[in-house]
Amino acid sequence: MHYLALVFGDDDGGYGFTVRDIPGFAAHAENAGLDEALGVARRVLADHIAAMVDADLPLPEARAPEAVIADPEVQEDLGGAVATVLLPAILPAGRTLRVNITMDEHTLSLVDYTAGERKLTRSAFVAEACRRFAVGENRAAVARKADDVMRNVEARMEKTARRIEEMLHGAAGTSEAERRGRNIFAHGREARNRTR
Repeated sequence: MHYLALVFGDDDGGYGFTVRDIPGFAAHAENAGLDEALGVARRVLADHIAAMVDADLPLPEARAPEAVIADPEVQEDLGGAVATVLLPAILPAGRTLRVNITMDEHTLSLVDYTAGERKLTRSAFVAEACRRFAVGENRAAVARKADDVMRNVEARMEKTARRIEEMLHGAAGTSEAERRGRNIFAHGREARNRTR
C-alpha cells in the first residue's frame, strides 16, 4: 500500500511532505536534495504508522492517486506543491516467518561479518538492511558503509597473510609448510579480487 504525498519546497532548499489520507502526518527535510528528503519522508511515515499501530489506531485506507488529486481540499494545495510522490506504508515488524534466500558466498560472508560486528543474527541483519533499503536510506551512505566494511575485511586478510608469511620465513619452513602458507595467501587474494 502506498500513500500519495504532496511535496513542497522551501526557501532553504529543503522539502516538506504531507499525506492527506493520514491525519497528522507531516515530514520535513532541511537543506536536503529531493532523494535524501524522500528517504526522510519514508522513515517519518514508517515511524508514524508504527505509532498508530502501537496506539491501536486503524491504518487509514490509501486512496488511489487520482482520487486524492481530485479531492477539492487537495486541489487548493496542489498549486503550491513542487511534486507528488507515492510513499510506502511500511508496517512495523509482524510475526516472524521462515524464508529461504539465495546469495553468493562472498555476499553471505559479508553479511555474517557485518552482522557479527553489530552483534546481530544473520536474520536480524538481513531484515534491518531490507527495511532500511525499503524506506530509502541514503544509498550513497549505504555504499560508503559497505566500502568501509570491505576495506576492514581486506585489511584483516592482509594482516593474516603477513602473519602467515612471517611464520613461514621465521620457521625455516619445510617446503610443505611453505606451500600451505602460499596457498592460503593466494586463496585470500583470489577471494578479495572476486568481491571487487
